[in-house]
Amino acid sequence: MEHFEVKFMYHVTKEIAVIENCAETLFGISDGNVDFPCLTSDCRQAENLAELLNKNGVEPNHLVDVVEDMFYT
Repeated sequence: MEHFEVKFMYHVTKEIAVIENCAETLFGISDGNVDFPCLTSDCRQAENLAELLNKNGVEPNHLVDVVEDMFYT
């Protein structure tokens, strides 16, 4: 039986949010199906997260747990 390694590609998303009449650039994570927009204003933090997710082959069903741990705890 052959085993196929499934890789998910996460990438950084970028949005302009207007908060109290001030435009702010916010970054999030997406795998093309599941999006977590506007997680941080630090582009490098979002890039590091995408890199870690891709490097470790995190499946999309675990993405919510990773985001919660990183940004909401």
